[in-house]
Formats: sequence, C-alpha cells, structure tokens
Amino acid sequence: DWDMVADTLVCDPVMHDLYGFAGDQFFPMYDTWLAAVHDDDRERLVRELSQAASSNAPLATEFRVVWPAGDVHYIRAIGTVSYDGSGMPERMVGTSWDVTEMRMLNAQLQQEKEAQERLSARISLATKAAQVGIWEWNVRSGAVEWDSIMFRLFGFADTIGPATYEMWTGSLHQDDRARAEHELAQAASTGATFDTEFRVVWPSGEVRNIRATAVVVRDADRLAERMIGTNWDVTEVR
Repeated sequence: DWDMVADTLVCDPVMHDLYGFAGDQFFPMYDTWLAAVHDDDRERLVRELSQAASSNAPLATEFRVVWPAGDVHYIRAIGTVSYDGSGMPERMVGTSWDVTEMRMLNAQLQQEKEAQERLSARISLATKAAQVGIWEWNVRSGAVEWDSIMFRLFGFADTIGPATYEMWTGSLHQDDRARAEHELAQAASTGATFDTEFRVVWPSGEVRNIRATAVVVRDADRLAERMIGTNWDVTEVR
C-alpha cells in the first residue's frame, strides 16, 4: 500500500521476503523501495507507475530487484490507484510475487525449443541432401503424412493432394504388397522392427526399389499410436 501523498509504504511480511530483507530492514519510503529495483528497469517502472496514476489504468508489470546480498529476482506486480475528492491520485494498492523460477523455466524451455528447431533443421537438410523421405502413419485413424521427397520416391507430384494409406499400398509392386503390409502391421501390433525393402511401381510404369525403416510411438498405455519412418531409393545399388 503506497500512500502517494505522504510517500510511505505499508507492506506485509511476504514483501520483505520478495526483496530479500529482514522485517526490520524493509524500506518504509518510496525512494528506498525504488532503490532496490534493478538499474536497467527503474526508469521504465517509474514511467509505468506515473502512467497508471495519471490514466486511472491498472498497473501490470514485471521488473527485477537486487537483494542486499546481490541476488537478482524477477518480480511481477499489479496494482490499482485510488483518488481523492478532487481527482488527485491518493494511494496505490497492489500485490507482488516472485516469478524468477518461472522465468528461468521459460528460458530453459525456450533454449530446448531452439535446440530442437536447430536439430530439426539439420535433419531436414540431411534428409533432403540424401533424398530420404519422411513419413508418418497414425495407426488409429489411418491418416498418413508424407514430406515432398516421399511423393517423389513414389513417382507422384506433391501437388496431387494429401497422401493416403491406399496411395502407398496401391503403389507397391503386386509381388511385394502382401509382405510389406504384413510387416507394417506386425511392427505396429508387436513393436517388431520395421526395416524392409520393397518395389514400387510409378504411375509411368517405372519400377523402383525402396528401403524403409520406422519406429513405433506408443501412448501412456503402451499401445501403438503412430509410426514414423524413412524411405529412400536403393534402385541403383540393386
């Protein structure tokens, strides 16, 4: 509770903890509170407080504070201003809480996301350079996803529309179709390794040899949820 006329603060014991002070060390004045704010955040915070007071808008902000021991903590604060009979700001009442751990967690998650994106980009570059197609089959719904290389491996333009399970089976050489479907179903149901080779017949009639591998992704109950795999053309080595 900030008395904007007397320039004094009344805080509960939690506020003492948020700023790293013992109860008898806590600042009773606005200026001493402001001195605890990180140098790089102080000017912005003063501006936001002034805007809240002049516009009758709620305060919602985040800033860093420097504890007496030197630790830096992130504080989230919200507050509202009350006015006297002449419309002058009289006091601001609000609440604050420490969001340092949340900020650290968010930063860690962002770093992991960026690392995953970099890894995905490297994998994408590698698979494109090697002409390796990536596919995914939802075992439950039957939905199939192909990347652009998969379409080319099966002799299709990637503009023909989404891939389907029937597109895959229909492209398989008739002498390999039953075996390839059986191996796929067996992998999905038992977790057996899917590492096989089969022939596909392009719409033009050309026959190509395809190597295929995949892993099974399972749900919390260990039931098969989807398969994610790769295909590449091995015709030239046959």
